Amino acid sequence: MKTRVKRILGFGLILILVGVGGGYLAYKEYIKARQVHLITEAKHFLGEPNDRQALLCLERALRYKPRDVEACRLMAQLAERARSASALIWRNRVLQYGTKSTHDRLALVQTALMFRDYATATNALAKVSAAGKRTAAYLNIAGAVATSLNQLSQAEADFSQAVQLEPSNAAPQLNLAIVRLHGTNSAAMAQARVTLTRLSVNPTNSTLRCQALRELVVDALRFQRTNDALALSTALLQQTNSAFGDRLLRLDVLKHTGNPGFNATLAKYQQDAATNQAKIYDLANWQMARTSPQQTLAWLETLPPKEQTNQPTTLLIAECQTTLKDWAGLQQSLQRQQWGELDFLRHAFITRALRGQDMTAAATAEWQLAVTTANDQRTSLTMLLRLAAQWKWQGE
Repeated sequence: MKTRVKRILGFGLILILVGVGGGYLAYKEYIKARQVHLITEAKHFLGEPNDRQALLCLERALRYKPRDVEACRLMAQLAERARSASALIWRNRVLQYGTKSTHDRLALVQTALMFRDYATATNALAKVSAAGKRTAAYLNIAGAVATSLNQLSQAEADFSQAVQLEPSNAAPQLNLAIVRLHGTNSAAMAQARVTLTRLSVNPTNSTLRCQALRELVVDALRFQRTNDALALSTALLQQTNSAFGDRLLRLDVLKHTGNPGFNATLAKYQQDAATNQAKIYDLANWQMARTSPQQTLAWLETLPPKEQTNQPTTLLIAECQTTLKDWAGLQQSLQRQQWGELDFLRHAFITRALRGQDMTAAATAEWQLAVTTANDQRTSLTMLLRLAAQWKWQGE
C-alpha cells in the first residue's frame, strides 16, 4: 500500500514538474514571439514615420530583452533622427552585445561624426578588421573622418582608393572632388568643379545631385561669387530630395550677401522647425554659430512646452544658458528634468551651474552623481570627459 502511494505521489510530482517545465517553455516562446512582433511594429512606425509609437515599441522590447541587438540598432536610428547624442550610447551597445561587424562599427563612426565626437570615430575606425579596411565602404568613411579632422591629404588618399575599388560608383568620385575643391591646387580645384557640376545634373541619383549642389554653393561663397551662390542655392531648394539643412545653407547665402529677405526667411524656417526635434537641433546649432546664444535661446524659449522638455532641445537650452553664464536659470531649468540615457549630462550641467554660483560642496556631490549615473559605460564617461575638458576642469 505504501509503495503504491509513493508511486502515485511520484507520478503526480512528475506531472507537476512537466507542467511547470512546459509552462516555462511556453512562456519563453511567448516572449520570443512578442519580441519579434514589437521589433516588426517598431520598424513599421519608423517607416511611416511615427517616432513616438516606434519608441514605445522599442522600450517594451528592451524590457523583455535588454540586450536585443536589433532593438538597440533601431533605438540608435531613432535617436539619430531626433539628433539625440544618446545615439552614440545605442551604437556602442550594438557592438557590446552583437557580433562587432564592420557594418556596425562604421555605423558608429558615422554617428560619432554627426555629433563631432572625433575621438570615438577614430577609435572605432582603428578597430575595423584588416579585411574591412580594404573595402570601399571603409575608405569612404575613413576619408570623411580625415576631412573632418582637416587631414586633407589622407582624405584624398582614402577617396582615391575607394574610386579605384569601385570605379562605377559615383559617391567616391563626389567625395574626392569635394576634398580637392577645398584644397589649394588651382588645377585640381577646377577639375573638381567640373566633376561636381556634372554630378549636380545626374539624372538618376538625387542624393548625389543635392550633395554636389551643396558643395558648389559653399565654393561660390568661399570665392565671393555671390550671384552663383544665390542661383545654385535656389536650384538646390528646388530638388525634391533637398533637406532642411539646405534651407540653412540658403540662410548662409542670404546673410553673406546682405540680402534684405534674410530676417523674413529665418522667421519662416523657425516656424517650420518648431515641432520637429531634428530641425530644432539643426537650426539652433546654426543660429548659435551664425547669430548669438541670446537669440538662439530666445527662439528656443518660444517653442511649444512639449518641445522644450524633449531631447535634444533641453540640451541645447542648457548649452545656451552655459554660454551666457545664466547659472541660476540653468540650475532651475534642469532641477526637475529627466534626460533618460543622457541623465548623467544633466547632472554635469547642474554641476556647472552650482560651480558658477560658488556652491563648491554641492557641485562636488553633483559631479559624483554624474559619474555614478554614467554607470561605468565608456561612451557616457567619454562624454563627461569631453565636457570637463571643454570647461577646463582639470581635476575632474
